Amino acid sequence: MPTRSTLKLKELIYGVLNTDLTLRGLLGGVGRVRHASPQQLSEYPLVVYSLAGEIDSPFNEDLPSAITKAQVRIEVFSSTSDSAQADSIDDRVFALLHGQRISNTDIAVFSCYRASRMALFESEVNVWKIESIYNVFSTYTP
Repeated sequence: MPTRSTLKLKELIYGVLNTDLTLRGLLGGVGRVRHASPQQLSEYPLVVYSLAGEIDSPFNEDLPSAITKAQVRIEVFSSTSDSAQADSIDDRVFALLHGQRISNTDIAVFSCYRASRMALFESEVNVWKIESIYNVFSTYTP
């Protein structure tokens, strides 16, 4: 029996972000939450998520071995050269993930917190980007 599922964790993150009506409103509609890197001609604003790394059994023998720590990268892109839109979208993503216990039928997240945040201006596409790393501790529940 598997102790984790990378695909199911990605599906959970996508589900939390994509189904939130407030975030969808800030993004201007559906189809604005994507996995991996945006393409040069992407439609902005946009939220992009990816797994930056995973560690099995991060607590060694202290806790059950079915626990996985994943680092989830969340990138928020504005559609303007003003940072206010990116800040608002990032604040909503933070509210949906940081400190939340999220789950679906396959994955139970018992700890999720933002470990880092960096904002920068993407001059090539004239938008603001905020990149955050969330540490997500979860267990697979088949």
